[in-house]
Amino acid sequence: MRIVVAGGAGAMAGGVLQDLLQQDDVSEIVVADISEEKAKERVATLDDKRLVAKFVDLSDEKSSAALFKGADVIINAASFDTALQATRAAAKAGVNYIDLGSEETQAQLALHDEFKKKEVTAIPGVGTAPGADNIMARYLVDKLDTVESIHLKDGNIDLNANEHSRALHWSYAIDGILDEFALNATPFLNGKMASVPGMSGMENFTFHEPVGTVAIGYTPHCEPETLARSFKDKGIKNVTWKIGFHPDFMQKCKSLVDLGFNSREPINIKGQMVAPKDVLLHLLYNQPEETLKQPEYRAEIVVIVEGVEAGQKVEYSASLFASPKAVEAMKSPFKKAKQAVPIARVGVYAAIVGLILARGQAEEKGCLPPEVCIPPELFLKEAAKRGHQLEITRKVLLQG
Repeated sequence: MRIVVAGGAGAMAGGVLQDLLQQDDVSEIVVADISEEKAKERVATLDDKRLVAKFVDLSDEKSSAALFKGADVIINAASFDTALQATRAAAKAGVNYIDLGSEETQAQLALHDEFKKKEVTAIPGVGTAPGADNIMARYLVDKLDTVESIHLKDGNIDLNANEHSRALHWSYAIDGILDEFALNATPFLNGKMASVPGMSGMENFTFHEPVGTVAIGYTPHCEPETLARSFKDKGIKNVTWKIGFHPDFMQKCKSLVDLGFNSREPINIKGQMVAPKDVLLHLLYNQPEETLKQPEYRAEIVVIVEGVEAGQKVEYSASLFASPKAVEAMKSPFKKAKQAVPIARVGVYAAIVGLILARGQAEEKGCLPPEVCIPPELFLKEAAKRGHQLEITRKVLLQG
């Protein structure tokens, strides 16, 4: 199999590449990046003859399509703003495609017929969330006759949060995280899409240790809309997504947003028009090197589904988390490169889905959300092989 990993020199691609290199049926991996120099550095660090470094500018759909041609799957681990153009390029090339998330999911899904015509599959948003949580939801929904609610909860903490010299570290794209605090969220409530402020609806939720109890709130995510549509026939009324981080990190992000630093609208500063967010991102990406402790991220995703099974009202809860051995395995590519470790589970889950497509194990063709086209048992079995454990509880709910 030939697999192209776009954004291959970036942090999120590290977990993808680490997992793909463990697969005997992968013959070539193209590490494609807008910085060919960094792509070559990543290839040299991982030191595997199956790796090839290539330049790619995902904003150039024609050249991207030429690079993608003949691949078994494209795994786009670049920034969210590349997703729609990369999806179009994959459609032109007639190849399977996934990315880790997008701000234009609906525009990508509108390309369904193009992918179906070429008998390949594209999935916008396949990491932990969106991605694994959608597939977990499908696994639980299939147990029920009717479904009332799906609640997705993510806890994301840094065990070393109080021991850094740098002002701010982040576990995935800080640009997107700030949007999660600033933009309205769209949960599916009482049978219709709603609009609520980002990080509203706060609640304390207890995950497994070491994540523990985390304050989580609504943020903009695509799962409520896609899951509500996918399971409409089950009678679903509510789909919510909430996430939370370490308290210090959340306070800093909230303060930056409250001060206006998330604004993309240029303002006049001493005769120069600048966007506050551009200034902030420049400062964040040019912080001094960490002199104390690098972040030690831990995360857990929980999916809770309520509905009726064989005449009983029940609640299923599923939790997916990595064993200590799996955590160490996910760290290894970053240790070699002496990088801070992001939430590497995102890359692992993306690699699993990419391999399912490349191996022809997804029957549905077109551009589809993950809960529609990825066999949940197969995904969870592959995750278990890598030391990621699924824990399920079932409660019978008393009806008054």
